[in-house]
Amino acid sequence: MSLNSILGSGLSGLQASQTALRTTSNNIANANTAGFARQQVDFTARSVAGAIEGVDVARIQRVADRFLEAAALRAGSATTRETVRADLLDRAQARFGDPGEATSLPGRLQAIFDAATLVQSDPTSALRRADLLSAADQFFNDTRTLTEALSNLRAEADVRLGQAVSRASDILATIQTLNGEIARAKVGGGDATGAEDAQARAVAELSALLDVRVEARPLGGVTVRTTEGLLLVGESAGALRYVARQAGEAGTVYGKVQILLPEAAPVNLQIGARGGEIGGLIAARDEDLAGLLDDVAALASTVADVLDRAVAGNAAVPAPNQLSGRVTGLIATDAMNFTGRTTVAVVNADGTLRRRVDIDFSAPPWAGQTVGGFAAALNAALGPDGTATLAANGRLDLSAATGAGIVIADDPALPAERGGKGLAHTFGLGTLTRASGPLDFATGLTPASPSGFSGTLQLRLTAADGRVISTPTITAAGPAMSDMIAALNAGLAGQATASLDARGRLVVTPAPGGAARLEVIADTTQRGATNLGFSALFGLGEGARVMRTVALRVDPALISDPRRLALAQPDLTGAAVGDRVLETGDGRGAAAFTRLRGDVVDFDGSAGLPGGRAGLSDLAARMIASVGSRAAAADRARDSAESIQQAASQRLSAVTGVNLDEEIVRMTTFQQSYAASARLIQAAQQMYDVLLQMV
Repeated sequence: MSLNSILGSGLSGLQASQTALRTTSNNIANANTAGFARQQVDFTARSVAGAIEGVDVARIQRVADRFLEAAALRAGSATTRETVRADLLDRAQARFGDPGEATSLPGRLQAIFDAATLVQSDPTSALRRADLLSAADQFFNDTRTLTEALSNLRAEADVRLGQAVSRASDILATIQTLNGEIARAKVGGGDATGAEDAQARAVAELSALLDVRVEARPLGGVTVRTTEGLLLVGESAGALRYVARQAGEAGTVYGKVQILLPEAAPVNLQIGARGGEIGGLIAARDEDLAGLLDDVAALASTVADVLDRAVAGNAAVPAPNQLSGRVTGLIATDAMNFTGRTTVAVVNADGTLRRRVDIDFSAPPWAGQTVGGFAAALNAALGPDGTATLAANGRLDLSAATGAGIVIADDPALPAERGGKGLAHTFGLGTLTRASGPLDFATGLTPASPSGFSGTLQLRLTAADGRVISTPTITAAGPAMSDMIAALNAGLAGQATASLDARGRLVVTPAPGGAARLEVIADTTQRGATNLGFSALFGLGEGARVMRTVALRVDPALISDPRRLALAQPDLTGAAVGDRVLETGDGRGAAAFTRLRGDVVDFDGSAGLPGGRAGLSDLAARMIASVGSRAAAADRARDSAESIQQAASQRLSAVTGVNLDEEIVRMTTFQQSYAASARLIQAAQQMYDVLLQMV
């Protein structure tokens, strides 16, 4: 071996040792840097003319394990998803308050029952009546406030979703840029570890936003796809787009997160949007908070319906001159479909009977009547003492002659009934509450009922994985309600089946593997002149279910004059004209309120509460418990995801992380290698000196 070869070997050793020392020092300096992967130097023997003459640095590479990295990314994505859901649900739960407090919904219900007990003991007290009305109004005020708070949380989630999608789109562009830097460095023989570290951090941040699948590229860098295989970063970078509605009101139809690729049509992000912060925000907005809104609306409407039922058979003293109904969605050509008997009476100011109209729905002229025919027949029967009018919007109004009042009382033995409600209850005559439309969706309609609908209904059917199945447009057609249901089923195209039950409620049953979610995009239908569309009448879509209680409140006329609260029970059995049928101070009707404390009522169910029969207090307590259970489940899911993430990170760190003891050993080894290379050069230099002295 020549002296030049010895010098070359020593010099190559110095350079290789310097590179190794620099790399080891960098590892030690970044031992606590999040996301840093240990770097190692690979050496190769230098060959000159077939002879080994020193050492070269083949490459500097990051220590990586793609399987452990993938597991860590999935765990991180799950953790951020559950953290987002848990945070929003915890904040939602705080809005409901402590179930033991007087300001909670169960506490507000208890206040209604307590006030009713006091009214029964002193029915003539205007103060007691005012307390009862105030307690009821406070309950509905709280449900409106709660609905607004939950809607605000949904709006916040939607705004955050837009921000997260924008950030994810920026990260995709960063990953693509780093792909180019890594490829150039590797092709040119340079050090790509810095760019690879930056890219790994970008990928980790991206996976915290949504589910992704990462694959290594042959020339360096990564290819990023969604979990369903849609390309996000390849030869070029895609972009994500989402236009936030910044709204949380029930019935808001949100757009989909879209993938934009060069020279390709936008594609909806589906499965990939179920994980990470994006997935957590979508789940919280569309499932968790939407479910709570539905629960609150179902409870509020049930309480209102039960309170209305309690006063529907009573009368105020003196009897009111006019009873104005609410919009029912019924049209003049609808069949009355009532059974049983009821009495509509005109009462003088002193409580004496002026006129009575006894109605037996199984006998002429009432049997088989339409709604319009019934109103006309009742108007004729009232004669000069009263009027009955059916407005174009389906509202039935009754009024008495000057100085007289109107009273409605169902027959005690065989009460009038339609869809489980009496006459006054069905039309909202003299009831406690006021709302913008029906409180429940037991319409009493049958497949043979006239449709009366015009316009179109546009839906969006979504699968469980977020995929939009279809957006059918249903055009109102046919004379009968069965024709409208058939048109709806044609639009559903086997993804679900719609039908009317015995009480006239629309039941939509998803097919196995069919649509998991049905949304109303637009509804221009209207039944006659009722101003009620198909979705509002039948509660199709979350908007119709929740919006029915947004304007729900105690009748302002009762608040301003508590004497109008119907607590008396008219004695119409066997009464003739001139008999006293109403007595001042009669509070027998208040017993219907006090019985509500223990009565079991029908509950149609909601997103978080199963239907069935239950007490009002029990329903409120179950709803609060359901909210707490959901929040606790989200907390447990977050804790579990964090544990899995911690375990995955520890396993990854054990392979790719920096062990200071090992790095110190490597540094010592490379220092010795450096010293040996220097000694080799020194020995060659001494040999040169000796040879020169010999010449």
